[in-house]
Amino acid sequence: MAESSAGESIRINAKTVVIATGGFGSNKEMLTEYTRFPDVEVVGIPGKVGDGIKMAWAAGAAKDGREFINMSYRPGPSK
Repeated sequence: MAESSAGESIRINAKTVVIATGGFGSNKEMLTEYTRFPDVEVVGIPGKVGDGIKMAWAAGAAKDGREFINMSYRPGPSK
């Protein structure tokens, strides 16, 4: 269930839903739990801590594809 900008209830029946929440590359705990590269230095926009993903999970979304992170890897320290 969702709500429109006018406050009307909307029921969404979909086989698949794609959400674009920004990921969790800045969340060390989620990187450790869901990926094989917990110590990776994320290249990209900082502050992506997984809030949108956690919200989707709380609403009943499946946890498929947790290990996929679309990010670049830096070959050495950035500083």
